[in-house]
Amino acid sequence: MDLVDVDPRNGGDSAALDGSMPTAYGTASTPSDGTHTFIKSIGERSKDKVLPGIDVKAGDADGRGRGFAFIAPTVKLSKTTGELRPYRWVMPFDAVAMQEAEDDDSGTELAALIRKSRGDKAPATPGVDNSADEHTGPISGGGRHAALVSYAGRLRHRNLSYPEAEKLFRARWEECEQPPKAQHPYAWEEAQATLRDIFGRYASGERYANTPGHESETAEESPVLLRRLKLTPASAIEPEPVIWAWEPELRQGRIPAGALTLAAGREGTGKSSFGIWLAAQLSQGTLPGMFYGQPKNVLYAAVEDSWSRTLVPRLMAARADLDRIFRVDVENVLSGEETMVSLPLDVDLIEQAIRERDVAALIVDPLMSTLGRTTDAHRTQDVRQALEPLVRMAERTKALTLGIAHFNKTSGTDAAQLISGSGAFKDLARAVLVFARDRESEDQVMTQVKNSLGRLDLPHIGYVIDGMDVETPTGTANVGCLMFTGPVEMGVEDMLSSATGVDTGERDEAAQWLVTFLSDPKNGGECAATELLKAGDRDGFSKDVLKRAKKRAGVASQKAGGTGVGWVWALKRPDTESDEDSSKEAKGAKGAPFHDRAPFPPFEGNALPSPPQPERQSLNATTSQGIETGPCTGCRTPTRRYGAGGHPLCENCRNATEENES
Repeated sequence: MDLVDVDPRNGGDSAALDGSMPTAYGTASTPSDGTHTFIKSIGERSKDKVLPGIDVKAGDADGRGRGFAFIAPTVKLSKTTGELRPYRWVMPFDAVAMQEAEDDDSGTELAALIRKSRGDKAPATPGVDNSADEHTGPISGGGRHAALVSYAGRLRHRNLSYPEAEKLFRARWEECEQPPKAQHPYAWEEAQATLRDIFGRYASGERYANTPGHESETAEESPVLLRRLKLTPASAIEPEPVIWAWEPELRQGRIPAGALTLAAGREGTGKSSFGIWLAAQLSQGTLPGMFYGQPKNVLYAAVEDSWSRTLVPRLMAARADLDRIFRVDVENVLSGEETMVSLPLDVDLIEQAIRERDVAALIVDPLMSTLGRTTDAHRTQDVRQALEPLVRMAERTKALTLGIAHFNKTSGTDAAQLISGSGAFKDLARAVLVFARDRESEDQVMTQVKNSLGRLDLPHIGYVIDGMDVETPTGTANVGCLMFTGPVEMGVEDMLSSATGVDTGERDEAAQWLVTFLSDPKNGGECAATELLKAGDRDGFSKDVLKRAKKRAGVASQKAGGTGVGWVWALKRPDTESDEDSSKEAKGAKGAPFHDRAPFPPFEGNALPSPPQPERQSLNATTSQGIETGPCTGCRTPTRRYGAGGHPLCENCRNATEENES
């Protein structure tokens, strides 16, 4: 097929063709307010300016002269408005009708018009170049190189093969003046190198924009006009504070809005469950931070898990407002086929959806699976090219953007270095959360290993994966639901360090030492962690060994009373049943124990009103146990420590903390 390009910016008007316009099998409007009309091939090569503002993109009977054209709904920069605008079908392209129109000769007059504008006397025939060379006559010695560079550029633009172009180019070289008229000889080898350079540097059909006297005839053809350097003085940029999408406690922001955040860990550590928890909190308006009290929509692109059997039941268990969580796929407009999101190809579509639907967050699980097919996830440059448009989109929309990532198979204690793929993943992210599970104690913890916009000395947070029953129309589904339990002493990197191996005998000795040390009357069954660890070090037990021996020794760690006080290790009372013991009686999804913890506190309950709660879905989530309150971590006064709307500190301790910090 061929194409008639009408550009009104250059005086183009389809009416000027009068009766010469062939039968149209599709017409699209262009971003620059012109039209592309698709016609059956007329057997002529492409010709610009057949009439003012009218170009014909075509090819002869041998297929020479073929180029390409953008079709709807491609988005490009408009040369009239300077904005990104799409091609739109005015009359959808009908390939079947074109194929069936074997006797369509409506392009005869247009073909004659092309030959007339080119100066040809006969129709194009296979194997014969009928294009007139408007540059004839000798080339003076002073302008030989410039003239041949210009000519080589035009030959490349004509879509000629190299042998065809070389034949014409040599004939043109032979017209160059040589000594004695010219001061220096111009050898064929030198001219031939120029032609090869042009053919190697520019794609077939591409115009050599810098050819003297033969610059691109339209701005749309010249890539040079699509980019320009923009300089902005820092004084013209208004400074802004960091906006935190998740700020569990005052001045302890963990996830910034308008930036990329990674949640990473090994398989089965709960990182995907964290994505579900985050989406649920946002949909209810209970996430402490900029969206608190404002139920928001969330885009969720999940590649690995089933929506019907896994994700929706998990969202229900987390008490999410399902009307605000949107599954994200991409549909092929022509075929109707659905596929997963591809980065960076679909960034513009995602941004459009975020703006149209008041979306607060985009969650991608896993992030690596959405990279385009040609992207090598282990090459820094490839990953940057794929993710930088996503990062810029997040900054423009202020949307929380969370990518789920896996750890690789290597061992080590630097959690950030264990993230699979190129280091560009963690480099582009402004915040990185890592998740780990202790295989021996089954303790689970989240640690912030990167926080470029905030504090890095944030406490580790413990969590559990509760087993919960969700009623569905076809039966009961048992799924895991992440619940935060509060600050813990042992972090992810401590667990990774311990996982390298602690001798069983050494651990047993350390456990016995802990019991003996804490049972000493002068300690009274408890001791500050710092003092205990120093004493253990003096007796030959490392910090890691002692931490691994805590459970065997029946030792628990907790925050001491009073604000600003550290951790205390204490022997468990005989009449106190630990979470680990009670959890053995009931198991949840994938063996996860049932716990009586509610989600991590959304914010200070005494300072902020509870956000409006959405109506519950008909498919109710149920748990085996209720919600437990907890004491203030400062003064131990009973408060809604773990309750919805609660906060780790009571109002008095929180006010005291703010006064001390100010």
